[in-house]
Amino acid sequence: MYVTFDEPPYSIAGNSLRYGWDIPSQERAGKISFVDASPIKRETTTSTFVPPSLGQSFLGAAKFSIDSVVSAIREVKQRVNAKRCVIDSISALTLQYKDDFEMRQQTLKLIKDLTEMNLTTIMLAENPEDRQDMTRFGAEAFLAQGVIVLHMYRVEESNVKALEVRKMRGAKHTDRLCPYRITAEGIEVYPEETVFRSV
Repeated sequence: MYVTFDEPPYSIAGNSLRYGWDIPSQERAGKISFVDASPIKRETTTSTFVPPSLGQSFLGAAKFSIDSVVSAIREVKQRVNAKRCVIDSISALTLQYKDDFEMRQQTLKLIKDLTEMNLTTIMLAENPEDRQDMTRFGAEAFLAQGVIVLHMYRVEESNVKALEVRKMRGAKHTDRLCPYRITAEGIEVYPEETVFRSV
C-alpha cells in the first residue's frame, strides 16, 4: 500500500515507467494499492481504489483529518490484504500542523495505528544535505526500528548516490556509505565499493 500526501498516484506511476516499473498493471493484479491524500486531483483511468472513509482528507484541506487517513489505510489493508505500507512523505504531513505539539501528537498517532495494524512501514522524509543529524526528522526517527539515509554527492563530473544505514534495531549492519543505483530490478546496493576515490 502506498499512502501519498504529496505526489498524486498518476504521477508516481508515470515516473516509475522510466525504470520499467509498470505500476498500473501491478494495481490491476492487486499487488499495490494507493491511498491518495495528495492535494493534486485529476481524472485518470487508474484502477486505484478510493476508500470512502478518506472523504475530503487530502493534505491542505480545511477538513483534513489523520483519523480519516488511518481509516482509509485500514480499509485498503483489509481489501487487498496489505502487509507493507509506504508513507510518502512524513515531511509533507507534518507541514499540515502549525503547532509543534499537535504535529508530534498526530505523527505518534499515525505510527501507533500503523504498528497496531501490523504493517511493515517505510516512512519517507526529506532531509537537506546540510542537515545530516537525525534530530531533523523529529519523533519518527527515534520511534522507527531503522533509519536509512539516501545521499547524493558530486564526485568529479558525476553525481554519486550513496546509502547509509543510521540504525537498524536488532540487526547487524555496515556503518559505511554504500553506493547504490535504481534499476529496472529495484535498488541495487554495492557495499564493497567506495563513494569517494582515494587521493
